[in-house]
Order: sequence, then structure tokens, then C-alpha cells
Amino acid sequence: MENTVKIRNLKFYLLLLISGFIFSLFSCEKDEMTMSREGLLNDSSEANLKKIDLSSKSDKMYPIFDSNFELALIEKGLDDHLDGQVLKETVLSITELDISASGISSLNGIEYFVNLIKLNCNNNNLTTLDLGKNKALEELTCNTNQLEFLDVRKNKDLKVLHCNTNQLQSLDLRKNTLLERLFCNHNLLESIDLSENKSLIELYLNNNKLTSLDLSENSVLERLLCNKNNLESLDVSNNNSLLFFRCNNNNISCIQVNQEQLDNIPSGWPGGHGEGEAPDDGGEHDDGGEHGNDGENGGHDDGGDEGNTQFIYSLNCNE
Repeated sequence: MENTVKIRNLKFYLLLLISGFIFSLFSCEKDEMTMSREGLLNDSSEANLKKIDLSSKSDKMYPIFDSNFELALIEKGLDDHLDGQVLKETVLSITELDISASGISSLNGIEYFVNLIKLNCNNNNLTTLDLGKNKALEELTCNTNQLEFLDVRKNKDLKVLHCNTNQLQSLDLRKNTLLERLFCNHNLLESIDLSENKSLIELYLNNNKLTSLDLSENSVLERLLCNKNNLESLDVSNNNSLLFFRCNNNNISCIQVNQEQLDNIPSGWPGGHGEGEAPDDGGEHDDGGEHGNDGENGGHDDGGDEGNTQFIYSLNCNE
């Protein structure tokens, strides 16, 4: 009887021990799950904070995709380190930017420079250039690149365009009604529409493939250089302000003029009084883009001719 009671007590204590062990095990697992959940929540909170920080930073920055473009900005003191982005505040403060000779292949990101008035990107490796977002732009210099496409149709304030020594086969300037000076030597243009550029004062189109050139709407034009093209005719009868022109190495023998011009051939025209004496320009005129800097040497591009072609001036070259 006594043994039976002892066995029962032993079983009871054993059962209590097992129950306690199971309870402890369950409590540990619960604590671990709680800690794990809290850890996940903490991690999630940190991730959200990081996301917020990144988002906040992104709101203050603009992306720059070409590392050489960003390096050029760093050299100008407009950025501090190479990370593919630049401060929005800095970009919006820039009105003039010279990033010439910087090895740039793409100007993606230039669209954020919405207050840009003057841009010089000479001597780079650009093949396309779209400045549709830079509506304040007044002067663009993009000589000596490899441009096959140049879009300035939305730059209605553009007054000066230098695009010498590229691969342009076409150039749409019909929306650039304020354009005063165009330097587009050494390209592949076969035609160009200047009918809407009524403010044009200077026109340089040497070394292209032009077969015709209509200047009837350019009444204030003062300087014209169109050497080394495929022109067969030229009518300057509506260009009473024309003081200087060269049109050597074309297929032109007769220049159509009006009576006033015929009576007094300007000195800056081939065959005019004091032929070859161009008006003083202060060394500001285009040298044809041979050196990548317009007017650097203060010369006038004559297309490489040693002498001036002699023309017949007539009131009607078709007779």
C-alpha cells in the first residue's frame, strides 16, 4: 500500500515537471517570435526612414547621366563630387555655362537648366542636342562636335547660333524669328529655310552642299559668306543692307541685284570699290570653326580660297 502511494506521488511530480518544461519551451518560442517581430518592425521602420531620406534627397537633386558632363560641372565649382546628380538649387541659378572640350558624349540633364541664357559646348563628342526645355536660351555655341541632329525649334529667344564643323544635314530655324547671327560652316546642309529669320544680320554657310539659297526675306542682312557650296544662282536684290559677301567656289557666274546696288557696288563685294576690305568687326567674327572657337583669331572664313571669284552683276540673271 505504501509503495503504491509513493508511485502515485512520483508520477504526479513527474507530470508537473514535464508540464513545466513544456510551458517554459512555449514561453521561449513566444518570446523569440515577439523579438523577431519587433526586429522586423524596427528594420521596416529603418527602411522607411531611409526611403524617406532618399526621397527627400531626390527632391533636392537633378540627375546627370554623362560622367564627363558632371566632371565639367565639378571643375566649374557647380558640384562637389561625382555621384550622378547635382543640386537643384545650383542648376536653377545658372544662366551661363561653358563646358567646352570636356569629352562629353551626352547632355542629357541639360533640360533642367531652364534659366540658361548662354551655352558653350564646343569640342565635345555630341551627336544629338535637344534644347527644347531651355526656352530662355539666347546664344548657343556647339562647334566641333559630331552633331547629326540639333533641335532649337522651341528656343524662340535664340539670337546667336554657332554650329560649325558638325554633320548636320538639316537645320530647322523657322521658329527662331529673333535670330541675328548664324554660323554654320563645315556641315552637310543641302538646303536651309531662312524665310522666318527676318532679323538675320550675319550668315556664314561656307563648306556645305547648298544648291540654292533664298535671301529674299532677309532685308537687314549685312554679311554673307557661302563659299564652297553647289550654288548655281544668287539673288541679293532684296538685301540693301548687305555690306560684305563672299560666294567663291560655287557654280555662280551672275549675281542678281537691284538698280541701287548696280549703280554703286559696295566695297565689301567682289569687284566693288576697295574689294576685299571688310568692315571692321573688332575681331568678333567667325573663323569657320577650324579652331573650335568662333572669332578666336579674328579672321573671316573665305572657304580657303586664294582669290575672289569675279561675278557679273545684273538686274536679271535669267536674260
